[in-house]
Amino acid sequence: KTNMSQTDIYYRIRRILSFNFNVEDHGNLYTASLNNQLGLSPMELNLLLYHIEQSFNIKLKDGLETEVSSLNQLVSYVSHEVNRKNLN
Repeated sequence: KTNMSQTDIYYRIRRILSFNFNVEDHGNLYTASLNNQLGLSPMELNLLLYHIEQSFNIKLKDGLETEVSSLNQLVSYVSHEVNRKNLN
């Protein structure tokens, strides 16, 4: 089991955003706001978290959608969960 870098996770989430939410794949979105800059509604954010759980085979905690407001926060959280799971 190898740890995924935050860069790997960022690009995988970018692909999910591009394929499922028509978020333009241009420029560095690392610090982008999920709501304002990426235009995700609360429902879409929940759907994004679902896609992330499926893609990374992890379980994200309930209520996470109210705690993360930017893509880098989400990457950091997913990285923590992915790498914690890999330790078990």
